[in-house]
Amino acid sequence: MTQHRRFLFAASSRVSAAYAALFCVTCLSLVYLPQWFVQVGLTTAQVGTVLAVAAIAKVPMTLLFGTAADLLAKRKAVLLSAGVLLMAGMPMLLLVRDWFWLCVTWALLGGLISTCIPLTDSIAVTTVRREGASYGRMRMWGSLFFLATSLLTGWLIRDTGDNALIYLLIICAAALLCCLAGLPDYTPGPVSRSDAEPATNDSLAGADEVPLIVGGKTPRWKLVSATLLPVIRLPGFMVFLCCAATLMASHAALYSLSTVYWSAAGISLPVIGVLWAVGVIAEIGFFFIARTLVDKWDPWQLLLIAGVTGVVRWTITALITDVQILIVIQAMHAVTFTFTQLAVVTYIGNEVPEELTSSAQSIYDSCALGIVFGLALYVSGSLSRIDVSWSFFAMAALSAIGCSIAAYRLFRR
Repeated sequence: MTQHRRFLFAASSRVSAAYAALFCVTCLSLVYLPQWFVQVGLTTAQVGTVLAVAAIAKVPMTLLFGTAADLLAKRKAVLLSAGVLLMAGMPMLLLVRDWFWLCVTWALLGGLISTCIPLTDSIAVTTVRREGASYGRMRMWGSLFFLATSLLTGWLIRDTGDNALIYLLIICAAALLCCLAGLPDYTPGPVSRSDAEPATNDSLAGADEVPLIVGGKTPRWKLVSATLLPVIRLPGFMVFLCCAATLMASHAALYSLSTVYWSAAGISLPVIGVLWAVGVIAEIGFFFIARTLVDKWDPWQLLLIAGVTGVVRWTITALITDVQILIVIQAMHAVTFTFTQLAVVTYIGNEVPEELTSSAQSIYDSCALGIVFGLALYVSGSLSRIDVSWSFFAMAALSAIGCSIAAYRLFRR
């Protein structure tokens, strides 16, 4: 085995390990934390508000960490700082029970978890670009560990105290910090304005290069705009962002209310864990063949398929709670989520300069899993006061909107 192949194996394996640990934390917070909030006395509407506040709070946090990673050209160091803060703050959940302080605490912790995702994605994209690694194969390990965590946690916490989930979160946060420390440390080059946009677009003409140097007399807001504005001004980026953000936000009711919804319908936590596992198993299969999917369909086609499937998935979820049917519906996660994620990574990898990928991922995550997702969480929580099924009908409407944007974009090509 050549030295290059050994490095490729090591780099892709370390990114895979980071995804594995990150999605253990993500699984616990998405699948089981809403039920824990209910157990400590919150209503479903309050749970929706807590999760919505966390989603909105992640916007400035994600942009702060993402732009800092590009400005300082130290993605790994910035990512590690987020991991340290997450590990230090997780024990706070053992101390608070008041609704307001749970809002504040989870806004900070949830924002930090969300911040780790785009930064890890940016390192993964660079590994793909520089080493020829497969994004789908690396990301697949995150799905595998999400699967294992969803299956095991339901059994582990079923007959234990309320705080068992929080202790698991603390352990997984510690494991995540260790894996982040092992990530490859790439140093991107300076941001070139001519690289940020095609030569035919002269909106940024008049400067050859924007050096990423913190300090001196350059105002910090100009340094931040040096990474954010070139991404926003990329042709078609904002339309793509709106479409992908809408489709990803259509999963809000699933992540915030499905465990509570199914539990109220008489489905046990271990079975709910199996339902989540079905979606992840299907997701793993699609990530495994990600390169084939990307070669067959472009990002807009992937988004169109995800949108059509989302309309069907959320409508049936709102109407039916039969476990056998839910197993089939949960398998659609492989399309509604995986196709959207693959479309985003492919689009950024093809259309955004490498030195701006952290900013691009942060902008996307701030909108898809921040602003739009936060609004979707709040709306789904509010509609749950009428009936939780209304929340899923709203998600079907979001999928229809995203589907329409993708169809229009394909029609206009």
